[in-house]
This record gives sequence, structure tokens and C-alpha cells, in this order.
Amino acid sequence: MRSSVRCAVVSSITNIIRETPEEHELTESELIISKEKNMLEIIGQRNSKTTSWLIVSALSLLLAFAAPIMSRAQESKQDRSDHAAGREAPIPQTVQDHLNLAESYRKKAAGHRSEIETHKKMLAEYSKGVAKNPKDIGENPYIKKMRLHCEENMNDAENLARDAGEMARYHTFRARELQGK
Repeated sequence: MRSSVRCAVVSSITNIIRETPEEHELTESELIISKEKNMLEIIGQRNSKTTSWLIVSALSLLLAFAAPIMSRAQESKQDRSDHAAGREAPIPQTVQDHLNLAESYRKKAAGHRSEIETHKKMLAEYSKGVAKNPKDIGENPYIKKMRLHCEENMNDAENLARDAGEMARYHTFRARELQGK
């Protein structure tokens, strides 16, 4: 790349020398110095253009990534203002509030347990429908993928059911405590 620039500079300098007869009188060292100056000017112009494009590109990327982040920050501020305005979930105060929450947590736990059963049935049905090669030693990759999917969902549902059951017990305990039992 630089050799082509040098060739261009040298050819332009020789053209200039042919046009202006007084420059023929320059010594060889002066001619080399003038060639180097011209070459540095050309390289400097090219570098300044490259730098300009680089800066413009970097600013464009910065703007492209900063705009969505700023809008998300404003949305999160609005979400926090909703909580500050008193729009959050009410804290149970009475016995009936605690009993209602305990019942809703029991329903959630039952829903999570039914989800566990659904995934067990799904895995069994899927295993029946997939063709099995008797020569295969290991587990069929399609069945394995479905098994891993179902096990992950069953584990998550089991954890959620356990948490909901604990919350139901807690609210039942608090309701009894408020009743004085």
C-alpha cells in the first residue's frame, strides 16, 4: 500500500519537475527531502480521512446503543414511581387477609403440581411416538432432549410448588397468630 503511494508521489514529483525548469537545479538531497515532504502530506491527508471516518463510526455506534439504554432507564424510573405512589400489592393486616393469601398460595401450589404431572405425561407420550433403533445402545437424542426439557420444567415447578406451600403455611400461621390461637 505504501509502495503504491510512494510510486504515486514519485511520479507526481517527476511530472512537476518536468513542468518547472527551476526545480531541475535542486540537489539530489533537496529533491529527496521534497519527495518525503510530499509523501508525508499525502499520508497525513489519508490518515485524517481515516480518523474522521473512525470517529464518525464510533459516535454512530455509541448513539445506536445509548438510545435504547436511556429509554429503558426512563421506563424503570416510571416503574419505581408506580411503587412510590402506593400501587404495590397490599400488605395483609387482618386474619381474613392472611387466610385469603394462604388459600391463593395453596391454589398456586396445586397448579404447579399439576404442571409437574403434565410434563410427566408429555414425556411418556413423546417417548412412545419416537422411533427406536434396536441397535442403538444409548438414549435416543430426541427423547433425551425432551426428557431434559421436561425434567427442567418439573424441577422448576416443584420448587415453585414448595415455595407456594411454605407461603401458605406462613400466612396460615400468621392468621392463627392474629386470632390468638
